[in-house]
Amino acid sequence: DDWDELLPDAEFQYNNYVYAATQMSSFFLDTTHHLHMGIEPQAWPFENEAVNEFMDWMKMVQENAKAAVAKTKDNMA
Repeated sequence: DDWDELLPDAEFQYNNYVYAATQMSSFFLDTTHHLHMGIEPQAWPFENEAVNEFMDWMKMVQENAKAAVAKTKDNMA
């Protein structure tokens, strides 16, 4: 009778699951960071160049994941 109280945990698990086709979680692909309980920085670009380099790297990872999904789709066709 408490299934509604378990929904946030189920959603967290679902969004954090790493899929075989992309080798990444859906949350990571959507937001370009891993799901965790914490405060995420909101402003970009940052004054710290290392952070900007990391953000650029994350964008590249997302593009690679999109390419992997497209390749998987083509292979399944």
